[in-house]
Amino acid sequence: MTRKHPKPAFVKLRSFYIWHRYVGVSVFLLVIVLAVTGILLNHTETWKLDSTYVENDILLDWYGIQGNEPVLSYAVGNQNVNQIDDRLYLDSSRLPGRYLKLHGAVVVDDTIAIAVDNNIMVLTYNAQIIEIIGGALGVPSGINAMALQDDRVIVKTPNGNYLSNEDFDEWRAVPVSNIDWVRKTQLPEAQLATIQNVFRRSILPVERVMLDLHSGRIFASWGVYVMDAAAILMLFLSLSGFWMWLVQQHKRRQHRRAQQQHQQIHK
Repeated sequence: MTRKHPKPAFVKLRSFYIWHRYVGVSVFLLVIVLAVTGILLNHTETWKLDSTYVENDILLDWYGIQGNEPVLSYAVGNQNVNQIDDRLYLDSSRLPGRYLKLHGAVVVDDTIAIAVDNNIMVLTYNAQIIEIIGGALGVPSGINAMALQDDRVIVKTPNGNYLSNEDFDEWRAVPVSNIDWVRKTQLPEAQLATIQNVFRRSILPVERVMLDLHSGRIFASWGVYVMDAAAILMLFLSLSGFWMWLVQQHKRRQHRRAQQQHQQIHK
């Protein structure tokens, strides 16, 4: 009768090691993605990921960002002040800040004055903001139109028309008259496409892409499940690696004890 011999423990350990290796190979790319994006997200402010925007057309198309929003534009000399969404541009140069409503723009001496929200913004021809003057300095509230008369700005409000001094810090009511309020400008197709393209490339921050890569959401809902599976497999790798280490430690202790017993027998 043939006697059955139990399989050695090292055979089971080796099988477990093979599974550990296969799982490690299958998730190593996802582990790299998680590690790299995690490091980047931990340093968002340092590397300005929240204020650096994606300009790659393929990635913008992937997110469905077209940038073809309507443009509100006012001519100032041979330039244009443009608003798309909540952003202002002098031609294609973006002005800092976010704004609700552009009401007009005029050339005053060697500067550009813009009526936006309830403020008067003064800037240079190269898009450098000199100052933004608001209600605290007397700018009338409820501005909805703008004009220029004798090199002085006039604004229209629900409470009447107001004429400014040269520093925009004093305003006096003026009677309704034949005021030539500035009118919107229709941009040529080429300029419209340029400003819309600039706007499109200032919508998607790099931080958003890193977050979506880290979570898998960049590939819609199934990408999240893939990252969930990767997290579970990494948990398996950690636990299996720790278990194999314990088994190896146990085997080493057994081996040392066997050597010590052998030495004692032969003394």
